[in-house]
Amino acid sequence: MRKKTILCLLALILVLSSLFSVTACAAEEGDGFFTVPVSTIPESDPADPSWFAGTCVIGHSQAVGMSNSLGLPGIDYYAISGLRASYVLDCPDFVFPNGRIGTLRKAMETWSYERIYILLGINDCTTYENGPLRFRSAMEGLLDLLRETQPQAKICLFSLLPVGLFSPDPLRYNRENVILYSQILKTLSREYETEYLDLFRPLADENGYLQTRFDKGDGIHLFSGRYAEIREYLLRHTW
Repeated sequence: MRKKTILCLLALILVLSSLFSVTACAAEEGDGFFTVPVSTIPESDPADPSWFAGTCVIGHSQAVGMSNSLGLPGIDYYAISGLRASYVLDCPDFVFPNGRIGTLRKAMETWSYERIYILLGINDCTTYENGPLRFRSAMEGLLDLLRETQPQAKICLFSLLPVGLFSPDPLRYNRENVILYSQILKTLSREYETEYLDLFRPLADENGYLQTRFDKGDGIHLFSGRYAEIREYLLRHTW
C-alpha cells in the first residue's frame, strides 16, 4: 500500500511539473492572452477544401456540430455528444463510414486516414483535483492507439473552445479549466510530435469568454451558422 501511494505521488508530481513547464512556455511564446498556448500551425492563404479528403475528426458535441455545419467534404466524424477522453477507448457507439457501429479501435483498424483531428476535453473538466491527471492519461491512451493503428496519419489536437461567461456548471465549465486543459494538450502535442491548433482565441472575447455571437445559449455549444467562420479558420491553418 505504501509503495502504491508513493507511485501515485510521483505521478502527480510529474504532471504538475509538466503543467508548470507548459505554462512557462506559453508565456514565453504566446501573446500573454491568459497563457493560452499558441498554435503550431501558422496562418496561410486558404487551402482548397479538397485538402481535407482522407481526414477524420474524433470528438464530442462540438465535433458533432462540425459534422452538421462545417461543410468540408471528405471528412469522417467519430463524434458523440457528451464524449469524454476518459471514455473514448471503451465507447462502443461510434458510427462508422459504412453505417455500422463499434469501437474507435475497430474503426481505426478498418479505415486509413491522412490526417486526424481530435476535439476533446470540455466534458473531462471536473472539480476533482485528479481531473487533469486523468485527462492527460486518457489522452495518452488515445494517442497511443492512433500511433499504433494509424502510423501514417498526421495528428492535430484542438485546444478547448472558450466557454461563455454563464455556463451550466461554472465550477467545471470555466475559463480557468479551459486554459488548463488546453495547456495539457499543448504539452502532449510536443511529446507526441503532433500539431496543435488554437480554437480559443478566434472565438473568445477580450475577457477570454466565448463571444456572444457564437454562443448558442448555454455557454458551450455554437450556433450552426457560425461554423462557417471555423471552416475558414481551418482552411487558413493547414500543413
